Amino acid sequence: MAGSVALVAADRAPQRRAAGDAGLADALWLGLAQAAALAPGVSRSGAVRSAARARGFTRAAAAELALEMALPVLAGATALKGARLAARRPGTRELAALGAGAVAAAVSTAAVRALVRRGEPPAAVWAAYRIALAGVLVGSRQAAARATDRAVRHNGRR
Repeated sequence: MAGSVALVAADRAPQRRAAGDAGLADALWLGLAQAAALAPGVSRSGAVRSAARARGFTRAAAAELALEMALPVLAGATALKGARLAARRPGTRELAALGAGAVAAAVSTAAVRALVRRGEPPAAVWAAYRIALAGVLVGSRQAAARATDRAVRHNGRR
């Protein structure tokens, strides 16, 4: 919820800068925002977009910067996971699942790029999405906990 509030608050900053206007100070602030996403529940993209908007970048520029900043992180994580996977010598089924995941990632990346080109929606749209998703996750977690409690009580009566 705090991330949604930050996103909406930062979106109120004037939109006066393009992605090409980013300098060293911007890189440091956006890098700090990206590092904040190491905390559980913090969206990396949302944190970077919030920081970029707070620094006066347009919505489209903030989205572009968030996407570009993800590339080194994703490339490093992919290389590390790939090395670990190769060391395990996966079977055919595991490789097929990995291939399907790679195709899904490529398709979703292409879809995001297409959406960014069409124009970035107001941050309130992203904030509403985050709040709705949080509600679904909390609700499903509570439902799972209730089901577990019922199963424990049921099995304890035997």
